[in-house]
Amino acid sequence: MKDAEKTIPGASFIGGSVGNRMRNAVDDILKVRDSLLRMGYGAAKQRGNTILTRDMDNAIKAFQKDNNLKVDGILKPGGEAESRIMASSQLQSGKVGRIPPVPEKKPEIISGMSQEEIIDFFKRHEDQKNFMYLDHKGNVTVGAGHMIPNTEALQGLPFEFYDTKTEDSLNTASIEDVRRAFEIVRNQKIGKNIDAESYNPEDRGDLVNIRLPDADVNRRLIADLHYKVQEVRKKFPQFDTYPQKTKMALLDMQFNMGRNFSRQKWSKLYKAVEGEDWLSAAKESNRKDVGRERNEEIRKFFLAIEGYAKPKK
Repeated sequence: MKDAEKTIPGASFIGGSVGNRMRNAVDDILKVRDSLLRMGYGAAKQRGNTILTRDMDNAIKAFQKDNNLKVDGILKPGGEAESRIMASSQLQSGKVGRIPPVPEKKPEIISGMSQEEIIDFFKRHEDQKNFMYLDHKGNVTVGAGHMIPNTEALQGLPFEFYDTKTEDSLNTASIEDVRRAFEIVRNQKIGKNIDAESYNPEDRGDLVNIRLPDADVNRRLIADLHYKVQEVRKKFPQFDTYPQKTKMALLDMQFNMGRNFSRQKWSKLYKAVEGEDWLSAAKESNRKDVGRERNEEIRKFFLAIEGYAKPKK
């Protein structure tokens, strides 16, 4: 049993306690929801009211469990769980840090691999769409798998109005217009009009006439990939010593699954990678919720070890 939650002095991003049987404020619930979504904890069904949904309650408890905290589903202002969420998500006073900064220079995403090759891979498999849509998990997304957890995260994304028939750019969209489009997309019913292919420009002009230019899609994807490389390095400390294609395979799994690409859920793959048993890693890399082509490409990445020399211990 965990000890009583400690209170950490300092700033808090919620004004009151959040959880079942708490006097939840709508703004606090939305801040916590968006923060959890940013970190990959599923709470997409939570809407702007004072009653927590089951997936929101489960998301809070999952975060507490993953961080070795008391698992009670309650966040208190200044409490250890709330402070961990604030620090992990960079969400404070309503300012969201979901969008990683675009590097001023152009460091390699994976050393020795062409940036164009990497970007092409993710654009192909993430099915790039320049307009906002709900992904298969119910998250508002744009470009090549870039999640937008809330309206604050729209800042810095230069959407433009497009003519859906001629594909011509018309003019820059105001932040009010972009937020309106975001809410239209977010309020789609889960299980209906889900994933990019469900949005037909001819049928849903209200959803797709505001788009992100290709250049900005690329900038966001590059920034996201740099961020995901940092995440996967924490999971595999020897990441930089692995073959290039192995790095690519691990980057794809982190990009696609986020926190769900955990040792607990992928123990056999972690063991194979850490033992540099690439044949076993290839066998254990199959994901149920991605296409056969993507799985096959990742399998081949793990097997592409020609010229690789295992570091001496």
